[in-house]
Amino acid sequence: GGGCAAFTGAVIVAGGTTLNGAGFGSAVQGQQAGDRALAGGASEVLCFKVTLPLNTANAFQGATSTATFTFVAEQTANNP
Repeated sequence: GGGCAAFTGAVIVAGGTTLNGAGFGSAVQGQQAGDRALAGGASEVLCFKVTLPLNTANAFQGATSTATFTFVAEQTANNP
């Protein structure tokens, strides 16, 4: 099928990109390029996939990291 198991959705941040500060859409009021519209009462599944290059040194084995995701939402006037 589709979804997170196959990672069949759109790539938002290209491979090799540093995720610190990465994002899509805009926090500015109104519709801007990259904004994702979601109808009232609807839901959406978001999948996040992170990989390391095959040549990553053993020193990183067992390392951990923390990721923080911030979602900014707004209601569009007179939306369906």
